Amino acid sequence: MRRRQIAATEAMTSPISTRTIDASITIQRLNGQDIHVGRTNIAVSKGTMHSVSFYSPLHLPVHEGIELVLILKQQPIPVRPLQAIELDNGQIEYECQYLDVKQSHFVFEALQSS
Repeated sequence: MRRRQIAATEAMTSPISTRTIDASITIQRLNGQDIHVGRTNIAVSKGTMHSVSFYSPLHLPVHEGIELVLILKQQPIPVRPLQAIELDNGQIEYECQYLDVKQSHFVFEALQSS
């Protein structure tokens, strides 16, 4: 029987489920300039050591010049959008990378306890 080594990304990936966590998102920086806009409610659906996915009704720009802040249980988590997929129900599913990988555990723990 072959032994299988578990990669760190597998160990920190939350199980696939239909559960989501309520959170909010705001744009923090655009092309290096701080901006101040309101928050939008989102539903966090998945988290790994390197990225977080969420659903939103808003069309947010996806490029290197934008930094978002995910607010989960009062904890600000800076992220950068990597991709967006428009779903049949009109929601957009975003995948974002953490700007500070150390903060991935906040999302992972919240998904585990939901």
